Amino acid sequence: MKPRKKRAIGKYLLIFIVLFVFAGLTSLAWYGYNISLVKGDAAQEFVIKEGQGANEISRNLNEAGVIRSKLAFETYIYLRDIEGSIKAGKYQLPATNIVNLTNALLQGPPPPETKLTFIEGWTLDDYSQELESIESISSEEFLDIVSHPVSNGFDAETYPILYSKSDKVDLEGYLFPDTYRLFEDATAKELIKVMIGNLTNKVTKKMATDIDSQGKTFHEILTMASIIEKEVRTDRDRKLVSGILWSRIDLGIPLQVDSTVNYITGDSKPAVSLSETRIDNPFNTYLYKGLPPGPISNPGLSSIMAAIYPTESDYLYYLSTPEGETIFSKTLEQHNAAKNKYLR
Repeated sequence: MKPRKKRAIGKYLLIFIVLFVFAGLTSLAWYGYNISLVKGDAAQEFVIKEGQGANEISRNLNEAGVIRSKLAFETYIYLRDIEGSIKAGKYQLPATNIVNLTNALLQGPPPPETKLTFIEGWTLDDYSQELESIESISSEEFLDIVSHPVSNGFDAETYPILYSKSDKVDLEGYLFPDTYRLFEDATAKELIKVMIGNLTNKVTKKMATDIDSQGKTFHEILTMASIIEKEVRTDRDRKLVSGILWSRIDLGIPLQVDSTVNYITGDSKPAVSLSETRIDNPFNTYLYKGLPPGPISNPGLSSIMAAIYPTESDYLYYLSTPEGETIFSKTLEQHNAAKNKYLR
């Protein structure tokens, strides 16, 4: 072969190599771009049905604007040999890269969740009514469990915070009001377990030590907190009312709290009638001195803290106006005058 011909072949070979390398780099750049970030800037709902293959899934992802390139996605899952491992279900797909996207599809969608919000001051009956909208949790089963805690596994050995509970006492007060996210197949028992655990976590070691140093039990604190929760609205008023009620107990004066009578009757009146104050029931704090046998609601943390750390004052009486304002009085005469002014 002549030198000139050899040089020509070498030239064409060099051009081919350059073009091949360029094409390879271009392909890698294209591939890298298309797997680096999926399209969009927010989570998107996407459904994969049973029996859908990689080709159909990638086409749907591309048409939905989730991925940039159907080919890049298919190439990636074929290289990983996972085309048959993608799980069906409803996804909330984040704006991320194809690697993370594919990992999410391999893991499968999380179980559907239900959000439940229980308000401070609600009773077990209120909780039960809220549960009527949840198909998986029977409100009747819920009431049966909270009414018979020990026989349903909620005893002092398993849940130390329930040290005073027995099948003669329900779980009123011990189911902490909060917002809970539950899987749709959650049971009433699982919900109750989470709520008791939430209350347990809210009571710090310092709070427990301070309760003990006051010569009180947590059951007494929770009972007082449940009354405070139903009686007043602000943190300041809660602490003042707590101080008043503890002082009345120390002085041997009946608490005479309307909310305890409402608990008996099932009403929510700002002022109970004279005949109602004579109902013979241990929860009637007009007839029986001291705290009632147990909580009358499920209090929030603010009321629990107020029960532990009351504000001392010279007040012995208070009332709540229909507008929610709390009027404090030092003497019975002042209190009666306030009742005539605000409640009649």
